[in-house]
Amino acid sequence: MRYNHMIPRKLHATAETMTATPAPAEQQLPTHRASGQPDHGGQQRQGGGCGDEAFRRAFCVRAFLPCSALLLIMGIAAASWLCHESGKQPRCAVAVDAVAGLDPATDLRRPTLDPEFNLTVGLASRSRTRGGCVDSTVSVTYRGVLLAEGPLPEICVRPGRRSRGQGSAVAWGSGVRVPRLVRDALSGDLRHGAAEFDVTFGLGWPWGSTVSRRVKVGVDATASQGG
Repeated sequence: MRYNHMIPRKLHATAETMTATPAPAEQQLPTHRASGQPDHGGQQRQGGGCGDEAFRRAFCVRAFLPCSALLLIMGIAAASWLCHESGKQPRCAVAVDAVAGLDPATDLRRPTLDPEFNLTVGLASRSRTRGGCVDSTVSVTYRGVLLAEGPLPEICVRPGRRSRGQGSAVAWGSGVRVPRLVRDALSGDLRHGAAEFDVTFGLGWPWGSTVSRRVKVGVDATASQGG
């Protein structure tokens, strides 16, 4: 009987001990705000992102300034190149291939002369943007005295440094009065092979300029080229 009363007490004490043992604390799960709630920290982080309007403006300004400077430099360089190329007049060449009517022993003893000059005129383009053509008339002088004139054929060059043109012409004079001193000087120069004649012609549009070359008889055209 004694043991029977002790067993229920022991079981009761065990039940009380189990009841008194505290339950383990519940693990706190991370909380998430609803999408509608503002997140001030997130807004601060997004403030420096690529989508910010101020950032886009700063990026556009930084990209625009170098591009504008580059375009300006390219424009100035292109304009300078065009001006430089447009100012390159065709190179002109002249040769006096043969002369008649200026024999020192006979012709130059008379006060009037009937000279005739066979000429070669050449053009060579130096510009990539402009060509040119010779004018219609050529003249030959000696020490300022006009001896002969004649028409020039159509000689033109296109833009481009490889464009060239050449033609032959005849200039003549009839009954040209030449002072005695000039005739004597010309006679001496012809005897010594030192006579030089000034050949003048014009360049048409777009140049509108006059070209004059001093050449000797029989000198090759390329030896009398000018700028």
